[in-house]
Amino acid sequence: MAEKHTILFIDDESSILRAMKRVFHGERYKLVLADDGHKALAFMKQQEVHVVVSDMKMPKMSGADFLQQVATLYPETYRIVLSGYADVKTTLSAVNQGKVHRFMQKPWDNEDMIAAVDQGIERFKLHAQRDELQHKLTLQNQKLKEVNQSLEARVEQRTLQIKAALNRAEQSAQSTRKVVYNMISTLPSINGGLGKRVGQLAEKIAVQLGLEKKLISDIAYAGLIHQIGMLDADAKVHNTPFSELNPNQQDKYMNQGSQALLILSPSQALQSVADIVSNQFEFVNGKGYPRHIQEDEIPIGAKILSVARDYFRYQAGLIEQEKSDAKTAAQKINNFVGLRYSREVVDALIKVTSKQVDTGPSDGLRTSDLKPGMVLKESLFNDKDILILPQDHVLDEASISKLQTLEKRFDFILHVQIKV
Repeated sequence: MAEKHTILFIDDESSILRAMKRVFHGERYKLVLADDGHKALAFMKQQEVHVVVSDMKMPKMSGADFLQQVATLYPETYRIVLSGYADVKTTLSAVNQGKVHRFMQKPWDNEDMIAAVDQGIERFKLHAQRDELQHKLTLQNQKLKEVNQSLEARVEQRTLQIKAALNRAEQSAQSTRKVVYNMISTLPSINGGLGKRVGQLAEKIAVQLGLEKKLISDIAYAGLIHQIGMLDADAKVHNTPFSELNPNQQDKYMNQGSQALLILSPSQALQSVADIVSNQFEFVNGKGYPRHIQEDEIPIGAKILSVARDYFRYQAGLIEQEKSDAKTAAQKINNFVGLRYSREVVDALIKVTSKQVDTGPSDGLRTSDLKPGMVLKESLFNDKDILILPQDHVLDEASISKLQTLEKRFDFILHVQIKV
């Protein structure tokens, strides 16, 4: 027999409670009715509740106060507020403050109410499955440490590893950047090659605009890790055209800047990079995500990143189903100048891509020709888009020996671009 989920209804009007009882009769749910918030909270101390449906305007404890306590004490419980027309302003304020998940207006449609409760139950079940999976992963990681094996960790563990790496950023900023990119690019759902191409194009646009050297470096690195806010998304979201995603997936994609900022925030050394990555979905018309800021408030690095990112996403068929060639991708971006993209950045893109010449894989020096004191012109990657050494790295005997050892061990040939 399927497990029954507990639904708690709170309203000071007995007629409303009776109506709810009629709507949710049957064996699918365990119904609990309460006529004030204090009684409801007392019940929740004794038994797990999956969904609460609360009136907003009640005499002893308002719905807003009740839902605030539920959000604090039982954050996994799905919270629905039931409100009359006169309470809409207060209710929307509570919704915006994150106290509730769903707003239903009186009088309600029974089918809509049932659908809202079912949605809450499904969300609760998914969170429970997530918690159970996380517990299993923790146990698995403990076993892996005991036998000193290195296997792919799941997204939650990878995030913890990235934060741990970032906390050591002040000791070795270049090493941290290398580690963070490699951890992201080796996730099965993340396209490391896309990050590399976006970073290289973003750097060229920044150079075209005459930006200072430190900012150009930050913009290039922001392009490498621009997908860091989507670590918890599955491969389907990454590989499906944006136009084919459902509304929830589209919202998650457009708001990934907030998650990126959370992940990168521990490192003071990466604050300028975090500022670029977290604002990459802001639009110049002020209707972007997540903060809806105006063009003059958007960092120039974020404007560049959004153009470089979408230039390749159009070509890969990740915005629309149909893949675009390079010229068409640039034209499509140009169509959104003044809405999504900056005029000066798009002009720089067109100049850069119109004179861009592909370099063959044999360009650059072999490792046997490298000398101490040489400086990398470009970041050095292997054939699987793993970052080996960052741009501007000064070669010494140890790093040259390391590159030669890697070639022999993994049977590939490196071609190193050196500054003249």
